[in-house]
Amino acid sequence: MKDLLRKLRYKDQQRILVLNADKGVVERLKKDNPELVIDTAIDPRFPYGLMLIFVKFMDEVDEMAPKAIHNLVADGHLWFAYPRRGNGKNGSDLDRDHGWGMLLDRGFDRVERIVINDDWAALRFRNIRFIKSARYR
Repeated sequence: MKDLLRKLRYKDQQRILVLNADKGVVERLKKDNPELVIDTAIDPRFPYGLMLIFVKFMDEVDEMAPKAIHNLVADGHLWFAYPRRGNGKNGSDLDRDHGWGMLLDRGFDRVERIVINDDWAALRFRNIRFIKSARYR
């Protein structure tokens, strides 16, 4: 799981959010990083520098995106994990290119994709104010 934190661009935050993950994911992250506080529910009073939110359907993105954005530091790392299509059993309406309208409408765009494991991939979303691409100038 240290490899997962590296992929997520973990920067020694003392507290992160991992929401809707399989129980084993949080336990392994805690085992590998005992000093790390991992919230499994959003603390509405805490600004997170790193969030990893597992979703299977677009309506979950629509529900979670506003809450996540509200609690994200200005240029924090906001990751949404979704089922990979290759496993043939996901039944999800999400993929790399579809289902993220709620985030796009709020000024966030996809900037990176990682593979978590055989079943999950994740997209990192960033506020377009912080994206230096010519597309946003």
